[in-house]
Amino acid sequence: MSDFQHVVSAKIEPSFADVIRGVYRVDGDLMCSNEHLEFRYKRTSFFGKNAVVDVWRAEFSDLREIKYRTIGSEPRIVVMARKLMLLDGLPGDNSGGIKFRVQKGSRSEAKDLVAFVDSVLSDRYEYEVAGVPFSLPDLETGFKEFRGLMYLEPGFLVLEIESTSWVGAEADRHTVKLANAAIQRCEYKRGVVFDRLTLRPVDPTVFDKLPWPVVGQLSLRIKRKHRAESEAIVRLVSLRQALPDQTVPDQPQTDQTSS
Repeated sequence: MSDFQHVVSAKIEPSFADVIRGVYRVDGDLMCSNEHLEFRYKRTSFFGKNAVVDVWRAEFSDLREIKYRTIGSEPRIVVMARKLMLLDGLPGDNSGGIKFRVQKGSRSEAKDLVAFVDSVLSDRYEYEVAGVPFSLPDLETGFKEFRGLMYLEPGFLVLEIESTSWVGAEADRHTVKLANAAIQRCEYKRGVVFDRLTLRPVDPTVFDKLPWPVVGQLSLRIKRKHRAESEAIVRLVSLRQALPDQTVPDQPQTDQTSS
């Protein structure tokens, strides 16, 4: 099969942290083959340095969703990743998805690219439960905000948790993997504006390895638009716990990565 030929001229709005580092423009070409999406871009700095050229690439298996949206008169391609680590090194505020601002003259190509990628994702992954983005307002301070992504792996419920600073510091990311039988409580409550998922492990010290004050359980705030995926994850966790002969490690796993 040949590569998909459409190339979309696009840019990413630099985040506050990018501006602190001196980056004021991020633009390039968004394209895809039959297996991956790729953004070849350059970052231009206030400080007179030559533009830094870089490439961001994501396999389709790592993408959750792609959409074409028009905000005001400006078209955008919004890409939702399955794992936060996919965003490592990519400029911009990507908490609500990677937002590519489509340049004039590329609207038709942008719609074609989105239609192509969306059809691939629908054909290959329509029976998988998508990851769910969440925030942790109970942990937030004046200079830090907390967000994450919850998804399922064989035998585990996985939480990727990331703290970001408004003053431009590097993100601090940790991954918690809870085996099915290591979960004591997984409860979902609907709200008017936001929903809440409360997660309590059998071992109350599992969150002690996180560098943030978490006591016993986590309360995840989830947007209502992710309700269907969230409730599907809760149901699957309950079903997995009912299965016999599960192989469960002695301790839940906690890993640390920093971007």
